[in-house]
Amino acid sequence: MVPFDRQMPTVIRPTQITPDVTYEPPLRVGFGINDQTVTGATATMGRTILVPGAGPNATHYHAANDVCWYILYDRVQAWFARSSSNSRSIARKRLINSGNCCMAMNCRFICLSGCAGIPSTLP
Repeated sequence: MVPFDRQMPTVIRPTQITPDVTYEPPLRVGFGINDQTVTGATATMGRTILVPGAGPNATHYHAANDVCWYILYDRVQAWFARSSSNSRSIARKRLINSGNCCMAMNCRFICLSGCAGIPSTLP
């Protein structure tokens, strides 16, 4: 452990975050905290932009961590499952409104889509 008198927080400013459009298309993912921005980081945190009306991102899973989101505005359509199958037909679909937090624990696959045309509930 680093001695207290040598501990300093790392601040990542919005101008230091470059959206990556190739990491998980059609999402625009901007990692603020990861092992590339913070030496020795064991956590990951970023800003993801879903383009309204764009198709869902590729079905994928998070084997080593839980996933948490805060929906800033609009609505997000998400599919969750606890199966190794890649079939969305067995997944639970949820609409997540703006202002909501969402935590997906032990999910085997997750898929997100912006909800163009579905009225949002702005706080």
